[in-house]
Amino acid sequence: MKITFSKSCISAAVALLCAGGSSMALGQTMEEMRVELKLLRDEINALKKQNMATKTVPAQTDAKPLAARVTALETQSTQMVYAGEADGSLLLPKSKTSLRVYGQAEVHAIHDVKQSGVPDFFTNLTFQPLNRADSQNGHSKITAESSRFGVETSTPLKMGSLNTKLEADFYAYSADTRNRLRLRQAYGEMGNWLVGKTWSTFMDLDDLPETVDFNGPIGAPFSRRAMIRYSIGDAKTGIKFSFAAEDPEDQFGGGSANERLPQLVVRMDTKFERVAINVRALMHEKRSPTQTKHGYGFGIGGNIKLTDNDLLMAQYTRVDGDIDQLYGANGYAIDA
Repeated sequence: MKITFSKSCISAAVALLCAGGSSMALGQTMEEMRVELKLLRDEINALKKQNMATKTVPAQTDAKPLAARVTALETQSTQMVYAGEADGSLLLPKSKTSLRVYGQAEVHAIHDVKQSGVPDFFTNLTFQPLNRADSQNGHSKITAESSRFGVETSTPLKMGSLNTKLEADFYAYSADTRNRLRLRQAYGEMGNWLVGKTWSTFMDLDDLPETVDFNGPIGAPFSRRAMIRYSIGDAKTGIKFSFAAEDPEDQFGGGSANERLPQLVVRMDTKFERVAINVRALMHEKRSPTQTKHGYGFGIGGNIKLTDNDLLMAQYTRVDGDIDQLYGANGYAIDA
């Protein structure tokens, strides 16, 4: 049995931190302030024209408080924190960059009623509960190392929007590195290009059902890798093609550290009114000091929207010699 408690963190924390560092007026939105500035400037210009026409002093005197108000509003606008382009994001002061902070505090309480089996096929929460060789039953474990946090930014540029993501948790996959910070995702994306570490292009995230098990269902591709990816098209309106050169080393080891070639992935996604389909293929390499082997993989996935609240999803994957891209498989061995 595993019980998960989670609570999302929101970007309001950033707003509170920023508010503590400067005296900001949050009573007006940016649009309201722009409207007021425009009205005040229009009124000042009208008074100036009136003064030019009548050559009277009172008009100049009346314009001074308005000009002071415009100056105050412009100063105030540089100290305010505004909502960013993305939901839940904030616009950084004196910049065009939107920032979003997110995360979750998550606790797993695990109890084996009987003797535990191989941990990888149960929870994969780093040897929890302990895999005992004796006949003892009833092991328990409580851990919060799957808690995570992340930061997303978006900056509009002439060439397009530059989006970045940095995400980490404390789930290091080793008995010696438990509760240490682990990099989950770190990448930049602009236009058709993505460079950095994120979910493998071979993964079918759209058709990966949620499970009580932290690492998802056995047999599905589950891999984050550093990569260079180029995508073209839009699956929502037609067909999207993706081509990626990814880090060949498996995140769960297996000895893959000597490859000459990156893992190569090609993918096609398309969507109809109530149906979405994707097809994926990969080629990878494994090496020993004397031999080189090439493995291949194929995957197809899709979902059907039965009703507004019901989604039927499925995927089939076959991979030769790769642990991550067929999670829970026996993998491979390299004879050193």
